[in-house]
Amino acid sequence: MHIIIEGDHRWEDVSGRRMWHTLRYNEGKRVENIHLSVGVREVILLLSPNDTHIFILNPLGNLAPYGGGLTPYSGSKKVILSPEEGILTDTLIRLLPTWNSIIENLNYEKIVADVKNYRTPSLIDYKALVKDLVEGNYDPHNFSSVSTYTATFDILPSGRYVSDTSSIPSFYKNDYRNAVIEHLPPGIFYFIHHQGMMVCSILVPDDSSLSPTYSMKVPDILFRITNSEYQKLLEGRGLFP
Repeated sequence: MHIIIEGDHRWEDVSGRRMWHTLRYNEGKRVENIHLSVGVREVILLLSPNDTHIFILNPLGNLAPYGGGLTPYSGSKKVILSPEEGILTDTLIRLLPTWNSIIENLNYEKIVADVKNYRTPSLIDYKALVKDLVEGNYDPHNFSSVSTYTATFDILPSGRYVSDTSSIPSFYKNDYRNAVIEHLPPGIFYFIHHQGMMVCSILVPDDSSLSPTYSMKVPDILFRITNSEYQKLLEGRGLFP
């Protein structure tokens, strides 16, 4: 199977640097993990052609996932990973190892089509969707949306914050106005402040009585090394002797 990363990530656009990735996929009852080095955009895997396989790709190991899948009836051995399918596959993979047969026999293309027909695919309650699959009650007419929240921050350093996913907008913070981010579903979201070499992590809790919180940290070393050191990574050479 030929696995391909679609397009450039937002953080690659703003930094001018390719990222490394972690790729996960199902093989029997196991979740396999592969590290894809800086600049690697595709990989070929030898997998059973008789089962459905799903793929989850996390830039830098923990950013918002890309996703994709292939069934025995797909008519193709190529999978183009996209952010639109990331949350779905990231939720489905959690069925392993207990319900591996559900994944192996899954009509993945049908579910993706149902998701795309929903009014707001990025806000689908994927946990409820997967629960219905386990219980044999799957029906796209029963899709529901998660609640969303607004986060307001007044003490963030000023500058542009680029979201790690197209489903959450980037924003600009200046010294005279609060940063307001609307329609945030529960989860953890990352924004890079490239000029200031910082990453803002925003945690939106499931409990509506709790407010979103944030923390700041330095970005992956990939963004902090010199151009010559980055070139070594692209050439497959290590940074350290």
